[in-house]
Amino acid sequence: MTLIDRGPKQALHEILPQDVKQRSPLYGNEIVLSYEDAVTAIGLASAHQIAVLGFEAGEVKASGFQVVDYNGYDLKFSGDWHTFVLANNAEATRWIREHRYGQGFGYIVTSTSEKEFAKLSQRNQQ
Repeated sequence: MTLIDRGPKQALHEILPQDVKQRSPLYGNEIVLSYEDAVTAIGLASAHQIAVLGFEAGEVKASGFQVVDYNGYDLKFSGDWHTFVLANNAEATRWIREHRYGQGFGYIVTSTSEKEFAKLSQRNQQ
C-alpha cells in the first residue's frame, strides 16, 4: 500500500468539525480520533468523495500512540473515483465496526481525496 500524506494538510482534516479537531490529540502530524469520531469521519469522507484507505488503531498514552492493530484494503483504482470511494469506505465501515476498542484507544485514518490521489499518482510516475 502506498502511504498517503496524513494530518492537518489532508482533505479529510479540512472537513472535520472544529470540536472533533480540538478534542483529538495529535501525535506528530497524525490526528487520533475516538471511535465515534472515526465513524463520523467515514461519513464525512463519503459525503465529500474522500476515500478512507485504512486505519491504525492504538492506545493513547502520555508517551505517544501505541499501535495495536491496523489495516488497509489495497483496492485498485479502476478510473471511476466514485466507485473507488464507495468500495473503500464500505470496507472502512466494516472494519471499524469489527474493531471497536475501549476507553483510551483511538484511530488514525489514512485517506485521500481525488486531487491528493492524482498528485500522488503523478509523483509515482516520475
